[in-house]
Amino acid sequence: MQRRNILLIAAATLPLSGCTILGGEEAPALPKPSLERCAPDELNAEQQARQNEVDRFLATWYQESGWVILATKQTRSCDVIDYLDPASVPGSEIEAPPDPVYELPPEVMAQGTEIDDDYDAQGLAWSVPVIRPRFAPYVFGEVPAASLSAFIRQTVPGAPGSSARLYAGVALPVQNTGARTFVNPYDGKVDAFGTNILEMAILCPGPDRDKTLDMVGVMASRDRANFELTVPSTRLQVEFLTAGDRAIGPGIGGIEGAVMKAGVYIGQKTTGFIGRAGAPYAPGAVLTPVSTVGGAIYESRFEIQLFGGNWWIAHNGNWLGYYPREGLDQIEFSACEAHWYGEVRDRNTETWDVTDMGSGEFAAEGLGRAAHFRLPQYLDAFAAPQWPDAALPSEPNNPLCYTSSGLQDESATLGPQFQRILYVGGPGGDSPGCTYP
Repeated sequence: MQRRNILLIAAATLPLSGCTILGGEEAPALPKPSLERCAPDELNAEQQARQNEVDRFLATWYQESGWVILATKQTRSCDVIDYLDPASVPGSEIEAPPDPVYELPPEVMAQGTEIDDDYDAQGLAWSVPVIRPRFAPYVFGEVPAASLSAFIRQTVPGAPGSSARLYAGVALPVQNTGARTFVNPYDGKVDAFGTNILEMAILCPGPDRDKTLDMVGVMASRDRANFELTVPSTRLQVEFLTAGDRAIGPGIGGIEGAVMKAGVYIGQKTTGFIGRAGAPYAPGAVLTPVSTVGGAIYESRFEIQLFGGNWWIAHNGNWLGYYPREGLDQIEFSACEAHWYGEVRDRNTETWDVTDMGSGEFAAEGLGRAAHFRLPQYLDAFAAPQWPDAALPSEPNNPLCYTSSGLQDESATLGPQFQRILYVGGPGGDSPGCTYP
């Protein structure tokens, strides 16, 4: 069997780690991790055929994008990370915004990622990390789709005001150049095909929200619709939309890792997330530890900022990359809304499922029991932070399912780091009377 060469490393060709047979043809495959920590999934014939399709899709994507892999590692949660040569990722070395400066109050602790203290999963300090998508719901046939491309088109983004979802949070119609917050994820349960996310987003709906909505968002996500089959990890995710929340695909919109990032797709240049050279981890990383009800409180810091004409995203002070303004015509120079919210998606709205929002506790339970957004702010036209005190409730909402406290000032009892805090949460279908409005 003749091997094909797909990626260049240090001016030499990197041979494929192997070939698979798909439809009687050799299919390219990306290299295996230098240290394999997880055994391959046991697949039946149909599942293996879909896995071959995924392998072929990813290898072709990398090849057409011109990405150069310097190292491939595997995390303890079995994620495969490719560390790319920045020279092969156009735009990865441009100037980022100044590093965010902040401190945590004594009541909370910093939430990190599983890569932070795992030397064996880390790559070269100046490379561009990419978490290789698994597309597990498609491979295992849990989400029916005729092809991988069809599965990608039907992936479920997070987006304010979308169908088959319930929300709890706040939204502010205001011109802005970004937003920031501390967010407090929990390990709340997620029903099959559901999502439990805590998201901050900036957007403009345009003249026709269903077709012209542009959005950039960052979230703590527990997702069984797009990524994982059973008990999901809590992950850091980023996403964008360019033509409403139903237009999903490479360069069009979706969650990074559910649709691939910028590059060339079937010969056509696309827009999407551009990873930053030197970022310590990539979107999709597992967040750890997570808070538990009545236990330790862990927070992540989210930032979205328009800088140099691009929408940058940071986690815990690390600028991970950006969405270029090309293709984001509604938010090319500023956004017109800022949102902080919990969102739960149910595939069947006739009987609302038992997916938790946040911890599964209602907002009234407060600090240490309900999920929260602390110090939510938007950036005005001069990038100065402002309180969203005129914010409106996120919709649609059913308070028998999930609740929001609205913005509260708890600085009198907890200090200046609690000048604004927003609690969200609830048990969904476990609560009597919970239905979709």
